[in-house]
Amino acid sequence: MLVYTQRSIRAGTPLLHIHKMVKNHGIRMCPLDMKTNKPYVFLATDRFDGKIKDPNCKRHVLYIGGFDVKYNGRPNACKAEDADVVVFNSKFYAQIALSSHLQIKKHRVIYILAPMPADHSGLPPVARREPINGQINFVAIAKWWKRPFKRHAQIVKLFNNYVSKRYPNAVLHMLGCGKNTERKDNIIYYHKSFHSSEYVGVFKNAHVQIMLSPLDAAPKTLTESLYYRVPFICSNNCMGPELIRKLGKCGRTVEIDPPIQTVKDCTKYKPYTKKRFYNRKLDYDYIMQAIEDVVENYEEYTSWKWTEHLSIVSETKKWKRVLSL
Repeated sequence: MLVYTQRSIRAGTPLLHIHKMVKNHGIRMCPLDMKTNKPYVFLATDRFDGKIKDPNCKRHVLYIGGFDVKYNGRPNACKAEDADVVVFNSKFYAQIALSSHLQIKKHRVIYILAPMPADHSGLPPVARREPINGQINFVAIAKWWKRPFKRHAQIVKLFNNYVSKRYPNAVLHMLGCGKNTERKDNIIYYHKSFHSSEYVGVFKNAHVQIMLSPLDAAPKTLTESLYYRVPFICSNNCMGPELIRKLGKCGRTVEIDPPIQTVKDCTKYKPYTKKRFYNRKLDYDYIMQAIEDVVENYEEYTSWKWTEHLSIVSETKKWKRVLSL
């Protein structure tokens, strides 16, 4: 079966990830500019401006997996009413998208949510974590060099002024900094390459992930945290609360931002472009309490049980069903 996408498979993690999952099931994906024979499915993503419907395709799938910065979290202007299926990777973002101008029919919406390996290897997830013994490795991941709203500065301040004083043996690994690996005191900055062996190695040795973005459709780094059984500290406007409701103590949510639940909220707060919003002072003492809770009760936060629907196998089956129906 041939699936066409509106852009290169390598242009973005979601397409590459889906491609690698389904290729062993006889489903081949290629961009529209590489048409070789009659397609069956047209897969459009959230960054597609224009009509989804292609007269050459029998099925039309829209994958809305992330936010567009310039829209402050509002979905893009693609023609969602043309899609046979609309796929989200979190109910949190689906709620925002359903409040938008996009004419998405609820009965066409499905959710694909599962822990993912950082290198998309398909290997079994980590079943058990060793107790913290010695150095405590914190990790924070984002494309920091072009996304200041991910709160790089606040995470560094939190670590230097609070975490490192409480835990002198702590090290913060900042992945995605757009420069070569270098160390400054107890903070190690890594280059922007994601899904590399270095990226996987850092994740395997991490103890806690910190994610303080004011708004995120997922992010995938939280599902990677689940895969490696790394507890997370996350802000409240993301998929983190969903994961905690499903699995129990796999992380902590810190209520540091006003709830963003609709397109009107995105327009009101402008979490990506309004510097006064994302760069304002946070309650570091409150965030530190959550970090201490996770570190001091580490065994509790790493002993949650897998459920059958939260696995790479189940996600592959879902994508196969969506693309081959």
